[in-house]
Amino acid sequence: MAITKAKTELVLKKQRCCWANPRVETYEIIVIVNAAWAKSFARVDRNKKAIAARGWNPLTRNLLDHPEIAETQEIAHQENQENSQETVASTLNFGTGVANKVMVDILQNIDRENVRSQIRQNQEQGRQAIETLTQCKKLSAGAVFKSGRAMLGPDVLRVAVQRRIKKDEVEKQKVVRRNTERSKKRSAYLKARADTTNLEQASWTVSQLKALISFKKRKTDTWQQPKNKAQLIEKWNEVKNRETPPPSPAREEQQGDDEEEEDTVEAVEAV
Repeated sequence: MAITKAKTELVLKKQRCCWANPRVETYEIIVIVNAAWAKSFARVDRNKKAIAARGWNPLTRNLLDHPEIAETQEIAHQENQENSQETVASTLNFGTGVANKVMVDILQNIDRENVRSQIRQNQEQGRQAIETLTQCKKLSAGAVFKSGRAMLGPDVLRVAVQRRIKKDEVEKQKVVRRNTERSKKRSAYLKARADTTNLEQASWTVSQLKALISFKKRKTDTWQQPKNKAQLIEKWNEVKNRETPPPSPAREEQQGDDEEEEDTVEAVEAV
C-alpha cells in the first residue's frame, strides 16, 4: 500500500509540474522505497505492538493459544504417549557385547557407502560440467551457466587454457603447412630455373613451366594456371619479371633458412 501511494504521489507531482510524460522511471525506485519505508517497516511503535502480540518479545508464546494450534494439542499428547510405550526393539541388547560391535560395523558400512555414493555423484556432475564446457563452441557466460556454474573457477580456467592451447596448435600446424608448401614451390622453382638456364623456351617441359609459374603466382591472382605448353609459356613471359614473393610468417628459428633461400632465389634469377 505504501509503495502504491508513493508511486501515485510521484506521478501526481510530475503532472502538477506539467511534465510531458509523467510516469515512474526505473531509476526512481530508491525515491519511492525511501518514501514508503517510513510508512511501513519503519513504524517502530506498531512493530513493537505486533511483536508483543505474537509473544516474541516479551517471550509470552501467545501464538500457542491460537485456536488452530490448540486443537492439535490433544493429538500431539496422544502421539507422545504412544511413543513412550515400550516396544520390542527397545528390549533388545544393542549397547554391549558382540551385538554392539556388529551394530557399529553395520552403521559404519552404511555411512561409508552413503559417503562413497555422494562422492561418485559429485564426480559425475563435475565430469558432465567439464564435458559441457569442453564441447561448447564458444566459452560464453551462457555455456558456463549451462554447465552448472555461476562463476569463473579453476575448472573454467582449465578449459579456457586447453582451448587456447588447442587453438595455438592449430595455428602452428597451419603455419607449418604453409611453410612446407612454400618450401616445395621454392625448391621446384630453383630446380626448374637451373634446368632451363641453357635451354630455349620451346624445349622447356610442362612440369618445369608449371613450377616456375606456381612460384610467381600471387594470392591476388584470379586466373587459373594454364594446362597446355603454349599457354604456359605465354603466362611465364607475363609473370617472370615479378619480384620474388616475400617470406610468409614463420617461427624465429625458420627465419635464417628463409633468408638463405631468398638469397639463393635472387642469385638464380640474376643468372
